[in-house]
Amino acid sequence: MSDGGRDAQAGSSADHRGEVGRFRSEQARGRFLKLLNTVLESWPEHTDSSIETSFGTTAYTSVPPARQTAFAGSSSTPLILLQGGNSTIAGWTKLVAPWSKTRTVIAVDTIWEAGRSTQLVPMNNGELVSQWFDEVIDGLGLESLHLIGYSYGAWAALNQALHAPDRLASVTAIDPPGAITGIPLRAWARLIRLMRGGREEALDFLAWVRNGELPPPPMRNLLLSSTLDFVKRGSPLPRKLRADDWAGITVPLEVIIAGSSQFVPRRALRTLRRHAPGVDVHVLDGIGHAVLSDAPEDTVSIVEEFISKFDEQ
Repeated sequence: MSDGGRDAQAGSSADHRGEVGRFRSEQARGRFLKLLNTVLESWPEHTDSSIETSFGTTAYTSVPPARQTAFAGSSSTPLILLQGGNSTIAGWTKLVAPWSKTRTVIAVDTIWEAGRSTQLVPMNNGELVSQWFDEVIDGLGLESLHLIGYSYGAWAALNQALHAPDRLASVTAIDPPGAITGIPLRAWARLIRLMRGGREEALDFLAWVRNGELPPPPMRNLLLSSTLDFVKRGSPLPRKLRADDWAGITVPLEVIIAGSSQFVPRRALRTLRRHAPGVDVHVLDGIGHAVLSDAPEDTVSIVEEFISKFDEQ
């Protein structure tokens, strides 16, 4: 970024300080980063870096392919991951190693969530979210990628397919709240309780999305920190795609729905059959919204089978 861009960014930081996500204190940020780094120690060999965008600094973790073969080597199309809401890139922990066996995997710290990114400018609509991600792709120097999003990140992935599909080899949306149907009222009630509450309400929410079971430490502590130590601002609510939106998506697309999702009701299947009959749809029966922790093997294999059809060698 040019000096002029950095100056504009500094001005934006001052102008929008109360409108963007931030840690409650430097102590809170340090606590969060220590917990995040503890979880990332279990990842395969990786590199942490960042990209300057018009909306602030975007951090990411890149995992190179563990092996190369004549059919699937380092030239396989890379896979980019967008995390869920009130979550972190650590949510991909059980999936990164198998996906990175034969391709580069890049987990992006979405700029509006708790993480190593720093948001300076709010995004109040999907077009701005798409602009931010386009700048991330530019910074990564990619001409083609497979995009996978989970939860809020799944909405962001669908949003990218709608607004800026040119460099997307495929898109996978994992249990996207609000994108296919409205979010159920009971889920809104839980979210409101979470936003207004403290540690007990956060633990209750974590258990609720996992069908009654809390994640073990250190992941539990990290998720608590991402919820309690960070004030989220400056990102739009997921918008439900209209019939013409689904018809306008030309990128190869698959949607994975948790069969017992707390956020995506079963009627979403009827919506997809009616408005997006060409989309690959998979239902994980008996699995709640916490797909990445509760059904990692199924998710890995479903995604691998799908994206392999659209690899650009």
